[in-house]
Amino acid sequence: MSESDLRAENARLRRELAEARIDNEFLSKATAFFAAKQRQRNDSN
Repeated sequence: MSESDLRAENARLRRELAEARIDNEFLSKATAFFAAKQRQRNDSN
């Protein structure tokens, strides 16, 4: 691989990592939201 290819691959991987971090943050918040809803539901019974 040339240096140019390595730079392009590095940039692609950095974008992919940033997207995965955003997805992970969203899923963490969604999990917390639904866990809180479930707790509320269980507390009301």
